Amino acid sequence: MNSIGGRTLVLVLCVLSMTITGGIVLPGSTAAMDGDAVQRVTVQQHSPSVAQNETPPHRNPDDYSEDGDLESLETWLADRLASQLNESAIQLSEGEYELAEGYVDEEYRERLEQYVDVAGETDGESREDEFEEAATKQEELAENRQEYRETKAEYEEARDAGNEARARELARELERLAAEIDGISHDLQRTYQSVNNATSQDVSSAEDAINRTNSDVQQEQAVIRDLVFVETTLQLEAENDEISFLEPLTATGTLRTANDSTVANESIRLEIDGRSTVVETDANGTFDLEFRPTNTSLSAENVTVRYVPERSSVYLGSETNVSVSITQEEPSVDIHEAPADVTYGDPVRVRGAVHVDDVAVDGVPLEVLVDGAVLGETRATDGQFDDEFELPASVAAGDAELRVRIPFEERALAAADAKTATTVRETETDLAVTAREVDERRLQINGSLEAVTGVGVAAQPVQLRVDGVTATTVTTAEDGSFSETVTVPPSVTSDAVEVDATYRGAGSNLAESDVKATVQLRPTGSEARKGLSSIQTWVWAAVGFGGVTAIGGAIWWYRRRQSPTHERVATPDESETTVETRGPSPAETLLSRASDQLSQGDANAAVQTAYAAVREHLESSVEDAGALTHWEFYRRYRSDGESPTADALEAVTRQYERASFTLEAVSEQDAEAVLDDTRQLCEGDTTRVDGGNTADD
Repeated sequence: MNSIGGRTLVLVLCVLSMTITGGIVLPGSTAAMDGDAVQRVTVQQHSPSVAQNETPPHRNPDDYSEDGDLESLETWLADRLASQLNESAIQLSEGEYELAEGYVDEEYRERLEQYVDVAGETDGESREDEFEEAATKQEELAENRQEYRETKAEYEEARDAGNEARARELARELERLAAEIDGISHDLQRTYQSVNNATSQDVSSAEDAINRTNSDVQQEQAVIRDLVFVETTLQLEAENDEISFLEPLTATGTLRTANDSTVANESIRLEIDGRSTVVETDANGTFDLEFRPTNTSLSAENVTVRYVPERSSVYLGSETNVSVSITQEEPSVDIHEAPADVTYGDPVRVRGAVHVDDVAVDGVPLEVLVDGAVLGETRATDGQFDDEFELPASVAAGDAELRVRIPFEERALAAADAKTATTVRETETDLAVTAREVDERRLQINGSLEAVTGVGVAAQPVQLRVDGVTATTVTTAEDGSFSETVTVPPSVTSDAVEVDATYRGAGSNLAESDVKATVQLRPTGSEARKGLSSIQTWVWAAVGFGGVTAIGGAIWWYRRRQSPTHERVATPDESETTVETRGPSPAETLLSRASDQLSQGDANAAVQTAYAAVREHLESSVEDAGALTHWEFYRRYRSDGESPTADALEAVTRQYERASFTLEAVSEQDAEAVLDDTRQLCEGDTTRVDGGNTADD
């Protein structure tokens, strides 16, 4: 046997025997450029841990309960959440708005869910609401801060172009954004105090970063305000303070500028308790105001009146408060027109009026209901309402009550309603289903539920059965469609199975329907392997028997080959003609292993192994990579610079998390996509990785 053939046989036997025993261990190889050892990567079949440089998967809270370590896990999760809030705030203060949002994205929410689960098992006080509010507020702050920067750029462009009207409109929008940023920043400061009590992390850096962000905006806006606007003062003098809908507030007011001059002979818009009205100022800048309270709280001791200038006005808005005491009045709701019967998908028109005595009521919300189900909301204009609604499927067929109501409690107007009889008619349905085998004894079932009119029906349960055995119940989407992957029950032994989709229509106004589809199953793996020859069986038995010897021989040969005492010194002539060859890199070996796992039907293991290949290949391009979780590694990789492969890494990371930390199986199609992305990451340009040298150098 020649040396090449001998080495090949040893390696083949080694790999095959390790495959039989259930895993692959790849020793570190020598780097081609700098001689540093590549970190060892271990891939163990049926294990969620695919790489030694990856943090362990999240453990079930029950496991920690057995260890008596739930409190430590709760603290660790709280620290991680606080750390992400810190990083988000710092990125925000540096103008990296997308990165700021990235630290409080889906991965943060998933970690928060884990924190909530664990905190529910301990005696400590959960800070779930504070962590949730902090993330939401920081996302809002990042969005508003980015919008402020973009709007300011438009404002400066308009000013440079001499478009003063457009510049004022944009400056007013900047005023609104600056006010929102200020409010959110103060809310965050309060939330940080609560977060600080739940974690050992110091969130003062986040507080400082948010303060800097807000301070920068307010200083910028103060300059714009002084350049563009004239500040105003709104003054009101009420004639009465005990008011009701029938006894409205009457007042006289003036609008003055900062230099104490009046805004005379103009129409100005005032907003009172959320409702808008227009008044006219006279030559002295004086106006008269009347206000009938409707949805104002009975406990209110004052109402706020705001001056709301037009977008292109030179004036800034202002506001003042008026002291009041409110008495409740009883309104009446009348239904003038409503359908005698209603059907799913058809418009339901309702017309009527709202008044107190003979005074029309404007602007109050009116809910329209059928048998307690809210169809929608409308509002009265000059005391009249006229609107159309859709009947939901959830209202049962039969005699019903149509109702229009004012849904108030403890308001200036009391709650009131009107009722009329109607009949809900049943509507026929059309149920469709298709099914195909996507994996061994796994079926992809797609379908839709529509009314006979062709309108898709949302949020309805459809039962799926395979050869009479209930597999699952799915809920239709907004357009009436549904999609689910189910496993053929073990009790089903036939090659052709019948998929039955059933909609019962219970408690709805839709008729039940049923539809079937037949799927021809492919032979199972055990059946496909029945044709293996006795020679093939003997070969595998021999490999298993010789596994230990093969491994030992391979290790001896590998060490002997690497030993400097056995190196052959090439002659000058040989040096000129010999081409150096290298074996596959650890990442390439892992990728090959992932491909094998996928071909064997183990999609989850394939994804985990592919992720290990990615980490192995990209690790040197990311600082402190070994200590990072999968999402932290992705964010660090992305933040280190622009890279066309960042999207591919995100996709691989997301599927890796699905395969490792959830009960949801990865489909073969998704796993194949992961392998494609992994090839792109491992075989593409490695400029980032090698610090400027390509893989071919």
